[in-house]
Amino acid sequence: MLSWILSFILASLWVTILTVVTERVGSRRGGVLMTLPSTLIVALFFMGLDNSTSFASRAAAMVPAEMGINAIFLVVFIMTIKRGLPVAMTSAMGVWFVLSSILYLFMPESLPLSILILALLVAFSIVALSRMSGLGQKPGSAVKYGPKELAFRGLFAGLMLAISIMLATSFGPVMGGIFSVFPAVFTSTMVILYLRQGVEFTGATGRTMVIGSINVAGYAVLVHFIYPAYGLWTGTLLAVVLAYVWSYCVYKTVERYHG
Repeated sequence: MLSWILSFILASLWVTILTVVTERVGSRRGGVLMTLPSTLIVALFFMGLDNSTSFASRAAAMVPAEMGINAIFLVVFIMTIKRGLPVAMTSAMGVWFVLSSILYLFMPESLPLSILILALLVAFSIVALSRMSGLGQKPGSAVKYGPKELAFRGLFAGLMLAISIMLATSFGPVMGGIFSVFPAVFTSTMVILYLRQGVEFTGATGRTMVIGSINVAGYAVLVHFIYPAYGLWTGTLLAVVLAYVWSYCVYKTVERYHG
């Protein structure tokens, strides 16, 4: 129960604050910020607390592959959003469910294979989106928000994340790894930005989030090795610090090369 409450609070604050920041700083920087490790930290921590660090480490091995599937989720959403939000949501979630089911049924617990799948799917996603027009950097702007809109953002994101954390901590390590990165942040971000900023800004932000998905995967790789060696509390702190250093490097690379 505590993990659900904390995930709800964290997601509510995280998505609300970062969607506001994204709208102000632009799609490129905002897309990287939205993919900083956040809810996965809570999910893997409580897996280790409720089960064991070995359990959390095994679950973390599945995360890179699942983040590759999340990149495909973003591609499908961006490609179908011009047909309306219901079509984009249904299509993206349908593809995510099919690919995640295949991952659950057939993939062994192998970190190298998981990283390979991430690399292939992210590369495919980048190529697919590079062929689309209108996804270049979109500048931010000062936007005024009412309390009802901010409350909606927090409630929507919080509920989605609480459900995903509940599922992640209720099953075995394979299912735990899959649901720990259920695209709740991606979904809530895309929906919120679409409703406020429209198709092009949402697509441009999603394009950067595809690249930024390696930030979350990087945290999972660190947890896989650090938890067994350093334990839950020290391991979490060390993994967070190293993951944010890695994310900063990704951000600087995106700033330099990603137009």
